[in-house]
Amino acid sequence: MPAASDPRSQPSSRPQVDVSRLREVPGGYDIDRLPITVEREDGEALQSWLLRAGHRYGIHPRAMLSQLGATITPQVNIDPRRLFSGQSGVEAASRIGVDADTLTAIDPLSAALAGTRARFRHEFLGLKQAVRTKGSRWCTRCLEETGVWQESWRDPLHLYCPRHRLVLESRCYWCSAVPFESSAWLTSLEKTDECPHFVDDRYTNGSRYRGRCRRPFRHPEPTPAEDSDLECQRILFDFAERAHETPTQLVRACGIEAQALPVFEAALEIIATICPPAGTTQPFDDDENLRYAVRVAVNVLTAPSPESALRIARRHHAFGIDDQKLPVLGPRGEVRDAPRNPLLVAVWLSDVHERVSLPYELRFRMGSPRPRYPDGWQDHDRVLQEKDRRPGLPLSALPQVAWDRLQLLPHAEDLGLDSRTGRTFISLCLARYGTTRSFNVLATAFGLPAWSARLYERHWQGIHQSGRWREYLHGLDQLFHLLHDSPPPIDYQMRRAAAWNPIHLRPVAEHLLPDVRNGVAKGITVASLTRALWALYTNGDATIAPPDYRPGRDDHPASTPELDAALVTELWPHHLLPLEGPLTWSPP
Repeated sequence: MPAASDPRSQPSSRPQVDVSRLREVPGGYDIDRLPITVEREDGEALQSWLLRAGHRYGIHPRAMLSQLGATITPQVNIDPRRLFSGQSGVEAASRIGVDADTLTAIDPLSAALAGTRARFRHEFLGLKQAVRTKGSRWCTRCLEETGVWQESWRDPLHLYCPRHRLVLESRCYWCSAVPFESSAWLTSLEKTDECPHFVDDRYTNGSRYRGRCRRPFRHPEPTPAEDSDLECQRILFDFAERAHETPTQLVRACGIEAQALPVFEAALEIIATICPPAGTTQPFDDDENLRYAVRVAVNVLTAPSPESALRIARRHHAFGIDDQKLPVLGPRGEVRDAPRNPLLVAVWLSDVHERVSLPYELRFRMGSPRPRYPDGWQDHDRVLQEKDRRPGLPLSALPQVAWDRLQLLPHAEDLGLDSRTGRTFISLCLARYGTTRSFNVLATAFGLPAWSARLYERHWQGIHQSGRWREYLHGLDQLFHLLHDSPPPIDYQMRRAAAWNPIHLRPVAEHLLPDVRNGVAKGITVASLTRALWALYTNGDATIAPPDYRPGRDDHPASTPELDAALVTELWPHHLLPLEGPLTWSPP
């Protein structure tokens, strides 16, 4: 009977090797990865890298993807970046011995162009579906020298090679196919500079399998690029990179200092209007028209003023053949039907400045170098500068009569800006600025008769006829931003409401009357002192006080500088009428 075998493990006669240290041994071999590493070049498209890696192993890209752990459906084009995202990209990189970051890295120019276009579609236009560009252009000389397809060539706006100063090709000279547009490249064994697309010829016509073009992507007569076109592309790429890296950085476009993101989006809007295929998945169908659209967009953005930018845009139909995409003044529903780029809106509104009525001038903030639509008229959040987000001033920040010594216009005494009418008109304009509030409603809110709005419009007509209306609006815009930067510490609307009836101020006037008569105003009456208190408390004018404050025919003048000064400095009875904030205030 044979002896039973010893269940304990027997020592091997071969030397033991620490498997965990096998990869650290020089010359060692890792059975979990492919033997040859093919590095991805800087700025190289993933399709190009797959072609080179497959050609190095003698297999086509689809088989290469299978070796890297990705399974794809035959005859279906793919997006390699999605295949290599996440853990699948890490595993694929480890199998071929490259850094995982190289498979997910995006060329900076491609990231700028694609990223800003995606933001334009999703945030501005409200389109949720992502668009993947099919196909790629190429430079004949670059491909001949390196055999590498640049990732940025896939972008519709990359039209020229600045290195070789050539127009990028978009279709095979022999078969007219767009590279990487179909799935033919996934089963190609050709070199990266040879066309892999299927063609019908007299040998394969009617047979089950078609032959391939196999001609080099080499144009016999490449088209040289004009210096002006290369400069246009450089400027456009500069706008795109700034919009991607620092969207709020200020750049100069159309003679306006504006944020980089809406500036580049204005270029995209102009290009898509002139050449609609540029905004689709087939951007290579009309390259000549696309090059023309890029020239127009850059010429519009680099114009020295809004007026010249609008002339260029209209001359080249940048707003459509019949100006159907031109911004409109209203109504609000028609404006909200389609998003409007704030730069193009500002350019157009600058042209209609001084050709529209006073309410429109104030509603669209035409005193600013960046006119815009009122709040709530557009669904997007794009502005040309951050201060343009400021809403209309609340009525609580505005007195009935604007503060004195406001320098809206130099040497404007002849226009009556320091008069009661002029200062009340300033308050009405500030309350209307950037909003759709009507003058009648504002006059009532300030304690004025609704019909008085027409009297103040006559004051505007005098300013307009003097030829200084543009300066006046500019001064209003500066005061508008000054009040946002330094808001008044007084709630004027609350004070107007609290003092609408004299019942609250009359006891205060009766309490102060002896001191006032013994000091600055000997013959003043209780009614006159009550009006003076109201004018000081609300920063109003006693002559346009509410009806219950109106003086009699022989009444004492309500307010004098001496009385106001005394009330402010020493006489105000805080125990009878407490104040929230100072009694009076003026902008800094």
